[in-house]
Amino acid sequence: MEYLTCKVCDNGDCERSPEIGLVRSNVRKFKDQKFTVWRCAQCQTLHCKEDIDFDYYYQHYPLSAQKIQYLTRISYLNRAKILRRSGIHKDDCILDYGCGAGLFLEYLKSKGFHRATGYDPYVDHRSDQKLLETKYDVVYSFGVIEHVPDPQAFLKDQTDLLKKNGRLVIATPNADGLSVDRPNSLLMHQPYHRHILSSQALEQLAQKCGLRLVRHERKNWLDTLHPGLNSRFVADYIQSTGGCVDSLFEKKKIVTFLTRPRLWWSFWFGYFTQLDDYMICTYQNHTSLPA
Repeated sequence: MEYLTCKVCDNGDCERSPEIGLVRSNVRKFKDQKFTVWRCAQCQTLHCKEDIDFDYYYQHYPLSAQKIQYLTRISYLNRAKILRRSGIHKDDCILDYGCGAGLFLEYLKSKGFHRATGYDPYVDHRSDQKLLETKYDVVYSFGVIEHVPDPQAFLKDQTDLLKKNGRLVIATPNADGLSVDRPNSLLMHQPYHRHILSSQALEQLAQKCGLRLVRHERKNWLDTLHPGLNSRFVADYIQSTGGCVDSLFEKKKIVTFLTRPRLWWSFWFGYFTQLDDYMICTYQNHTSLPA
């Protein structure tokens, strides 16, 4: 089944899209494959038109090769700060939905978040369905909603996992800062990013679920003041090494740094360049917000 109508607002369709084009995959195994991406004229969400075999493509997903390293720990520290700014405490009952192998989850536990647990349907030892029968103070998902086949159903399921006054933290690419005319963006990430929401679209879905926005950040969770750890540098490095995200998990190419001044600039100063292509939104499932 192809995605010909908008899975977010139900009003837009591919035939009337104001922006449509072919986007090449930025995963090396599939770099010769292109996928049709179109924008909904109503809610501005970007959709991948073609259906895919999820099991096949995720067997070759390069992010599964991620390991705990020095820069990884710095990025996890930044994620933890984001959660704290969202009003999350160490004694909260927390679910990391889409936790992958659980590296960030283990980092959180090492920092005192002992009631945190993780679920991921694509990781055998993290796929215990009983975890979805519990209510949580906090549910967060970093880079998940853009991967699912139905964002509306996903957000509803997340909301159902919350206790009264519980908080939901969604970190996801922002379609407002992406364009099919600039298909080389890291965040287009085809065919894995099925539906890339605009800020308007995410807010509409949240309201349908009875959620209210309590915090909105436009920085990527990768954006830190540490040299070499910012979304601008990551994007520039991938582009300079062939355009595939696989290069992030391989031995770094020193020659690439020595021959590309732009990389040196983004290595040191990329944090101060606003890409405006990401958003981190915190919601509360309560009818009224605290003063």
